[in-house]
Amino acid sequence: MRGMDRIDLAHEPELRLGRLAVRPALRQIARDAHDGVGGAEEVVEPRVMQVLVALAREPGAILSREDLTASCWEGRVVGEDAINRVISRLRRVAEGIDEGDFRIETITKVGYRLIPAEGAATPAPLPENELAAARDEVRKLRLDRRA
Repeated sequence: MRGMDRIDLAHEPELRLGRLAVRPALRQIARDAHDGVGGAEEVVEPRVMQVLVALAREPGAILSREDLTASCWEGRVVGEDAINRVISRLRRVAEGIDEGDFRIETITKVGYRLIPAEGAATPAPLPENELAAARDEVRKLRLDRRA
């Protein structure tokens, strides 16, 4: 494993993946509005977001099941069906809200990798104005939960 740290969604920076804004702390994946079509937003399960973050940290690099287990399941022993379910869910997100800005490729007997669509930007941090807005939204949600 190439230094894959445990993924703590609360401390992961927001990132951009093509036309998608990925906000790990909120578990949100939001597509930008374009060509007169409104944006879309989806909230995914924590484990699905962790796997997306792990793959986006190293776009194009192959992550083994062991890499994903260490960073997303904290090293717990998990069955292949658990990883398969999360990868399947992530693929559905890529086909739905994403409209093809990325895909998850299976490398048989090796692992998985995130492939940005041709012409799509590689994962990058969100611009500061979007980052500030996302942080404000996280703070508001935390305050709402306390009330």
